[in-house]
Amino acid sequence: MQIPIQKAVSKINSKDLSFRIKAATKEELLERAAHIMIVLVFFNSLGFPGKMTELLGNSLDMGFQYFCFLLEILLMLFYGVTNAKQIAIIDLDKRFFGIYFYTGVVFVLSMIVTCDRGEQVITCIRLSMTALFAIWLSRRFEISKITEDLCKAQWLILISVLLFMALCPDSAFVHEVGDHDFVGIMKTKNNMAAELSLGILLFFLQSRYHKLQGKETEKWIALGIVVQGILLLLCNAKGSLIGALLALCLLGYDRKIGRFRLPAGLFYVSVSALFPTIALTILPVFEPLLNAIGKDATLTGRIPLWKQIVNIMTHYHTFTGYGFGMAWRNKTVVFLIHSAFGRYSFMGNMSTGSHNVILELWLNIGLIGVFAYFLMYLTCLGRMRRLSKERYLFCSVYTILFLLFGLTERSMSPYDYHTLLMFLSLAQGGVWETGKAVARKQKIQEKNFYNCKV
Repeated sequence: MQIPIQKAVSKINSKDLSFRIKAATKEELLERAAHIMIVLVFFNSLGFPGKMTELLGNSLDMGFQYFCFLLEILLMLFYGVTNAKQIAIIDLDKRFFGIYFYTGVVFVLSMIVTCDRGEQVITCIRLSMTALFAIWLSRRFEISKITEDLCKAQWLILISVLLFMALCPDSAFVHEVGDHDFVGIMKTKNNMAAELSLGILLFFLQSRYHKLQGKETEKWIALGIVVQGILLLLCNAKGSLIGALLALCLLGYDRKIGRFRLPAGLFYVSVSALFPTIALTILPVFEPLLNAIGKDATLTGRIPLWKQIVNIMTHYHTFTGYGFGMAWRNKTVVFLIHSAFGRYSFMGNMSTGSHNVILELWLNIGLIGVFAYFLMYLTCLGRMRRLSKERYLFCSVYTILFLLFGLTERSMSPYDYHTLLMFLSLAQGGVWETGKAVARKQKIQEKNFYNCKV
């Protein structure tokens, strides 16, 4: 009698085991599909297709943008959802109050003052979805996994750049400062250099995460750093090179677990607010130093542009701006800015941005929006000591890189990598833990870090 019972039990166990294997396999497939979708979203935000449209057609740019926008919505709606009640894009959490407040202020101000409501709605929705997607990523995945997906997307960018360089060398290299400044698939050498400096930083971060987890650094990381370093030198862009080096210095200095932590939010707000003031008042004193690094006292014409923007904004739309992403589409604003320069000069026809993130924000969303922007940084990055080591590294290092980029460049696209990673670093700052949990993790990471092989 026992033998049939044993056979029946073994059959039940085998069926249960096969069901579990199938379920696990299905979960793994869904997990892989989700990360492929995330990599594609990152791939688009990092700059693809860019100038690849010369090979693949102009329709690819807009089509790929909206395809990735749809992927963001699908991921936020359905990933990890087991029933219809769990479907939601917005899940209000007080830890991310600063981000919600900023995006809300931008939306309201922009809709009040914009000259094109249809275009403004689309722009604000894209910005809001980028912020929500960054929050969703931070709540769903560890930052080491997010960085791994970013590195995979960066490899796709590198492959696209090398392919474009081989097929269209005349478009990949242009004459801006040197004889053969490298622009890759971007419009300018500064854009390409900024993207490559970010890529180098991401690869170094991933290497650090491996060491904190007790793993050896993989060869593909070292290869990616070398390739991007060579391309960055070809760009002949000193600003991005200096920015990458300073961010890497912070990453290299931060060897000891639990020591001094940079108050990234306060540091970002202070430097961002002080730099335009210093540039417009005492920067000419440092003309010899600037000449030594190949710059002039006007920062390649930026300071006269900033003076004109400040003059305009102190007289018109001081507190509200002209609508997020809409200032340079407003013919009146462009005319007022160009009126300070010669009709046939470069600055008299240039309409590519303020070349300073804070002044660009002032143009678009006024002093009220700038206040909301600073408040977002102060609230989201105000508890750096409660962050895990991985999250602290990402928040602090990217904030430094974005700060240095934003001093002389602009980032006002509602979905590009500057905006996405800005929101991601701020959202990571909101995912803090209790002091005991952080201390426990740090002890384990310290042991792994100093015991692993380089």
